[in-house]
Amino acid sequence: MDTVSERAKARLLEEMARKGLTQRDVAQLLGWSQSKIQKVLTGPVELTVEALEQLAFAVGVSPVELVRDPLLELVMDLTPTELACLRRLRELTQAQREAMMQLLSIRPPIRRALDLPRRQRKTS
Repeated sequence: MDTVSERAKARLLEEMARKGLTQRDVAQLLGWSQSKIQKVLTGPVELTVEALEQLAFAVGVSPVELVRDPLLELVMDLTPTELACLRRLRELTQAQREAMMQLLSIRPPIRRALDLPRRQRKTS
């Protein structure tokens, strides 16, 4: 699982690419060397809060946007009824879950078919 620092670095790189900013552009905006930007964004250097704030400003995005966890936000947006449904779904057996997915017209991920041993796959 990624760390907050890794997530922020990835989001910074995505935002830079989206806006067409190079490491050199960001370095010039901050008065840093391009080497420092490279080490902070792609190297093993841990992203400090101060560097996060400065980089966010240079790239034109909120520091909060860089560190937020979209999956956590999704869970926070669920209603109590939706959460109860998910909890109940976890309690079902595999066969019951598959029946429920079929009832709801939800296709299982394609990788499930690929996980079957070769002799169990249907051949055309």
